[in-house]
Amino acid sequence: KMQLNDQFNLSTLFLEFHEFVNKIKIKSWRGFSYIADSSIDVAKSGWILAEKWMPYQRKTFVTPPFAGYVSGHSTYSRAGAEVMTLLTGSNYFPGGLAEYEIQANNGYLVIEQGPTTNIKLQWATYQDASNQASLSRIWGGIHPPFDDIAGRLIGQEIGIESFNTAKTYFNSSPLPVTLHAYSVTENNCNAKIEWETSNEKNIQSFIILHSKDGKLFDRKINEIVATNNSSSLRIHYQVIDYTPSENGYYQLIENDFENNSNLIATKALNLSNCFDAFTTESVSVFPNPFEDLINIRIQSLNNYENATIEIIDLLGRNVFTSTIDHIEKVTTTQFNVSSIPQGNYLLKVTLADGKQYVSKLVKK
Repeated sequence: KMQLNDQFNLSTLFLEFHEFVNKIKIKSWRGFSYIADSSIDVAKSGWILAEKWMPYQRKTFVTPPFAGYVSGHSTYSRAGAEVMTLLTGSNYFPGGLAEYEIQANNGYLVIEQGPTTNIKLQWATYQDASNQASLSRIWGGIHPPFDDIAGRLIGQEIGIESFNTAKTYFNSSPLPVTLHAYSVTENNCNAKIEWETSNEKNIQSFIILHSKDGKLFDRKINEIVATNNSSSLRIHYQVIDYTPSENGYYQLIENDFENNSNLIATKALNLSNCFDAFTTESVSVFPNPFEDLINIRIQSLNNYENATIEIIDLLGRNVFTSTIDHIEKVTTTQFNVSSIPQGNYLLKVTLADGKQYVSKLVKK
């Protein structure tokens, strides 16, 4: 609220009959009413009535009348940075540095005189440049700060997916399969990968690869034998990733009988809701009953150097022992226990601080 004894004592905010009492003031760029000639005048910043505020843009640039949340500049700029990273093989500009120099008083700002000195913008990486583009919308008064980060996260995901999708159009020959659907969804904090195909020609198998950053796909989730269905009948496939990362990318690859491979599609999955802070620690095992493989998931409040895994039969004999190194937040590890016979067992997990978790385990 504005009072007559305002400590800043700006005459423009006082009128003889106290007209501005109880109105809101802000300290901001003062706007075009302070600019008569944009080639010589500078509005500067100062205290103004909130109702007089305008974004730092040209008069002809109308601030979009949309609700806030996602900044288009943040989204598109980050998507472009990710595409350039994948296209060039590095997130650094050629030579490790990119520059853009603005000369003083050359009319660059258009809306007012400036800058009053030479300015050189510098970026080491494509992401540095995209981040500055994101901030420009905040500094210009177009978006509030909370519109920015959401746009960057969306742009990162879209850029990587777009690049990998575009690659499928540059194969030397058309794909020997028709893909009708491909999805990656959360299923009990695991990643469920599903796809539907038809018109499969000379396809031996489908391979699912995982990446934590969308660039290096270094973990094979599974390889599924193709039905090699050459008709228009749709075939459904499904794979479960029991050891997902908080942010993961999944590639669907087709492999033919000559061992030639083609990328078909890429999808991203965010499991941050499964990796958020916990109030209790827990250990779970799945599938249970199992046949050959088990997955042990440790949900921890603290980081642990290691954990000991033991499987004990009903006579108290230890039939399997192993360790898990570096326990952080949510750690899922897969073990091959096909060597133990069918029956009922106890799974004992001992953390580095001595805490133990015991659960029933069934080998079918």
